[in-house]
Amino acid sequence: MTGSLNFLNIPHRGQKPRQVGLTLVRDPGLSARQLEEMLDTFGEFVDYAKIKQFELFYMGAELTRSKVALYRHHSVTPFCGGTVIEAAIIRDKVAQTLSALHEIGFRAIELSDNIVELTLAEKIALVRQAVAAGFEVLFEYGKKYDQDPIDVASASDEIQTLMQAGASRIILERSQLDATLGPDGKSATAGRLEELAARVGMRSVIFEAETPNHQLWLLHTFGPEVNLGPNISLEYVVSNLEPARCGLGRAEGYTFFEKLRNA
Repeated sequence: MTGSLNFLNIPHRGQKPRQVGLTLVRDPGLSARQLEEMLDTFGEFVDYAKIKQFELFYMGAELTRSKVALYRHHSVTPFCGGTVIEAAIIRDKVAQTLSALHEIGFRAIELSDNIVELTLAEKIALVRQAVAAGFEVLFEYGKKYDQDPIDVASASDEIQTLMQAGASRIILERSQLDATLGPDGKSATAGRLEELAARVGMRSVIFEAETPNHQLWLLHTFGPEVNLGPNISLEYVVSNLEPARCGLGRAEGYTFFEKLRNA
């Protein structure tokens, strides 16, 4: 899709399917009609959508099935949150749950160990099981209530191990960003994220940045092609995030015009 003033030769980001600069959003429980309207409007700027566990546990199966189909129609990859499989682990029904999710239409899944404690060997086995069942795996690294800055050596070792097992990307848990960056990105440990990205590769990491300060720090540090999400609302993508990626706005210093001059 191109803008109304495309004759100005406006610089554009890469088209889907993108390998970098991914935007992952969180579905808040929209109706199929609401979702269709939103995707018709700005689906081109969204790469993945996380359907929360509440919808899968308590809302109608046909609603989820129709929404998964809508996302895929708009080249957005839907996936479910990691706690879905954690619940299946507790019930010892991982294989059955993976089969049910695949039948609904999911082809990607988040795996995590926020509630259920897993050894590295168990994480590797879980990744391999999900890949064998036909899923792209996004593995969430870090605990929800971590208060310690990220340990780059151990994080990079585990991330590389999970990628070798078959995970396509790693979601860096928000608590890891909070503890490492501080509220405004000025923590003395902020540079650890640059070191981590250098070790494992920018393509491999999705930063679960929810606050504008963290998003801007990541965009200024890594550039517009940094992977962000998934706890981002659909509306926020076009009101704030995608303009920020393009350099449109006071906080971004209107770098768009520098790109325009150099185009």
